[in-house]
Amino acid sequence: MFNVSREHGLTCFAIRPEESTVGVSLAGDFTDWRLTPMQKQDNDAFTTSFVLPRGTYSYKFIVDGRWITDPDNCKYAICPIGTVNSVAHVS
Repeated sequence: MFNVSREHGLTCFAIRPEESTVGVSLAGDFTDWRLTPMQKQDNDAFTTSFVLPRGTYSYKFIVDGRWITDPDNCKYAICPIGTVNSVAHVS
C-alpha cells in the first residue's frame, strides 16, 4: 500500500506478504521499471520511499521473483502490453 507523507514529500510503499518471503522489490514507471529492493521491517512488512512530484504512477511489487499488483490498493491500470499495474496518485 502506498501513502504520502506531505511533511517530508515522501511517497511510501509497503507490503506485508502473507507467506514467508525472502525478498521484495518495487518497480514502477518512476524507476524506469528497474527493481528497487525494499527493507524488511520488524512487523514483517517491506517498505521503501521515494520523493515523487505530483502525478499518477504505475507500479508493481516483486515478491521472491513474482511480479504482483498491490493487494491493498484497488486502483489499477491496464498497460499497453496488456498486463495490469497498480496505480498511485500523488497530490
